Amino acid sequence: MSRAAQGMPEGSSSDAPLSSPVVSAPSSQSSKPPRVLACTLCHQRKVKCDHNFPCSNCIKSGAECVPTVPARRRPRRQIAKRDLLKRLRRYEELLLRSNINFESLPDSSSLVETSFSTEVDHGSDDDENSEPVDGTESPSPSATAKSERGLSYETKSFWHAMNQSRDDIENQSNCPSYEDRETMVKKAWEQLSGDNILLILGSRKTAANLSHLHPEPIQIFRLWQVYLDNVNPLIKVIHPPSTQGRIIEAMGNLRQISPPFEALLFSIYSMAVLSLSEEDCQTFFDCPREYLLSRYQYGCQQALLNSRFLRTNDRECLTSLFLYSMSIGLSTDPVTLSSILGITHRIARRIGIHNEGITRKHDPFEAEMRRRLWWSFALFDDRMGGMADFKSASLGPTWDCSIPLNVNDSDLWPHMKQAPAARGFSTDATHVVVRAQIGEFIRHSKFHLDFTDPSLHAVARDAQRVEVPDLAALEKMIEEKYLKFCDPDIPLHFLTIWMTRGHMAKHRLVEHYWKHDGSTPNEAAAEANVDATMSHAFTMLECDTKVMTQPTTRGYTWLYNFYFPFPAYLQIIKELRRCPVGKHAERAWGLMDENFAARLSTTSTYHSPLFKVFATTVLPAWDAREAALKESGQTLTPPAMVIEVRKGLVQMGQSTQDGYFPKGADQQPGNGTNMNDLGFSVSMPTSLGINGLLSEMSNGGHGSHGGTEAGIFTGLFGQTPPEEMNPGNWPAMGWGFGG
Repeated sequence: MSRAAQGMPEGSSSDAPLSSPVVSAPSSQSSKPPRVLACTLCHQRKVKCDHNFPCSNCIKSGAECVPTVPARRRPRRQIAKRDLLKRLRRYEELLLRSNINFESLPDSSSLVETSFSTEVDHGSDDDENSEPVDGTESPSPSATAKSERGLSYETKSFWHAMNQSRDDIENQSNCPSYEDRETMVKKAWEQLSGDNILLILGSRKTAANLSHLHPEPIQIFRLWQVYLDNVNPLIKVIHPPSTQGRIIEAMGNLRQISPPFEALLFSIYSMAVLSLSEEDCQTFFDCPREYLLSRYQYGCQQALLNSRFLRTNDRECLTSLFLYSMSIGLSTDPVTLSSILGITHRIARRIGIHNEGITRKHDPFEAEMRRRLWWSFALFDDRMGGMADFKSASLGPTWDCSIPLNVNDSDLWPHMKQAPAARGFSTDATHVVVRAQIGEFIRHSKFHLDFTDPSLHAVARDAQRVEVPDLAALEKMIEEKYLKFCDPDIPLHFLTIWMTRGHMAKHRLVEHYWKHDGSTPNEAAAEANVDATMSHAFTMLECDTKVMTQPTTRGYTWLYNFYFPFPAYLQIIKELRRCPVGKHAERAWGLMDENFAARLSTTSTYHSPLFKVFATTVLPAWDAREAALKESGQTLTPPAMVIEVRKGLVQMGQSTQDGYFPKGADQQPGNGTNMNDLGFSVSMPTSLGINGLLSEMSNGGHGSHGGTEAGIFTGLFGQTPPEEMNPGNWPAMGWGFGG
């Protein structure tokens, strides 16, 4: 065969191996011979190639010999450059937060992004040790920081993020800064608590008979109906169809019911009374509201002790503990309640209701009730942790409990064999499901984790199961999937619509603070940021006012007393201090005035330690507006909110001068103050309630408030009522975890 037929150039030797026609010949400057690779067929068959063209293996098999093209060598990552630029950007942000002027490295952020994008495009020779790169957004510089001992994490401060602005006017005036307000709020919570908590509900050696603490059978059924109307639609931790029959059966012999179910009954009584007003309690039960709360909360405590709740594996006992915690939530400080909820959280995790793998081992009915209980608890625990400034991980990505099904209570029954299909319209559980949908997104979101626990970012990326990529898509999904089927004429649907929109506005506001924490935008961008934050704050106030002023949702407001829109007030007043007569001023004062009338316009508000915090926030903003209009020759009538705040300070005997730190501000609040005095309707037990209760317990009589068994405290404490149970020492007992 000729050389031309063999594909060999003239003048070449047949004995010498030929390089691939695709691979260029070595240049004259190259000192190394070209690298000749095995042909494609030999490489695939994993046989030795003689590196001829065609090779002997291809000639024998009659196949076409195709040379292998060498792969392009990938450059190694420039780890040192990337880390240095990341660290530089971190230091620059710390300088910005400290208001220190410096000359920034030009385009440092773009250099960091280029470094990241180069690594994503070209990869690394050491893939096993490479770090995951998002590719679309660089990690928040405040989320992670390198240290000599390894990787450390720093959580964002909501108060600090809110304090960032172009014109930090508060530092130039006699108004307390946001950091000072944070300290004031914490001190106010401490004043609400006092030393009135016995260690985990107290202790005793013998079980107590609590049958005489139950109300009369007709009142039991009335309290059960109140619970069904006001409480059950909002949390869904009890299944009414199966529970009602057990309640009717228990009313026939209250001495023989099991301790967990007795605790559940007392928790139902407590929550029912919590949802009623003072007038309703007098009308329905002819008793003061505070007395009923004291009685039933105490009964629940003792029933929980009878159930040995700290060692329980019973979901029903855990439900009782959760409902009891909610019933005392408005009468104690958030720090204390958050600690109590920590016990509930540990019990819940031990039982495994947070774990979908464990939950699925139960029958469909029990599994669904476990999901409903966990989600109600997680959302409530997260809220109380936020109020206590505790970085709670209860609403985090470290658990996998599924969202409850959107089904009616009638679709569930004990020992059912197959789970029902979720409905495509509004059901009894729509309110609970919508709240869980929002919580499912939030617990995986970057802005939420940066404010709680940045170390969980990796877990959130791995466990992401949400249906939507951002808040806008989440809001659209909820509107189309749930809210469009809600009828505003139905009270629960009305509440669901406006609660959802208000909560979405709050999360948008928090996300905005997260995105712009420490940033210094230009004038146009800064104005756009102000418009965005004010819009979110306005929406929060509008939605909250609609819920609190709607007569048909009056029975539901007990839950949303926990959700006072204080961040909206802070954002609005911050802007009003900066620009007292700007384009947002008129609407801002109008919305705050309406919300104040719905939430805070009661005389009991004036005695709350939190009232001073609110007053020192509102009055400086109004004085700035009055001063600005006075310069232009205009006069302005103060809104009702300002008049009420000034009136409250006068009634407290405090001056509104001296930088709004009233004289006597460090005094302890009087008896009867509690968390509810800032927009809440619950009042603390006074001597009226405890006198009547102790009178019945010590005398064994059947007074106007219901009877009790003679000598009940002999069983509780082993002897007659101790001196500490004197009505004059009521706060020391901790009967309702308040005082």
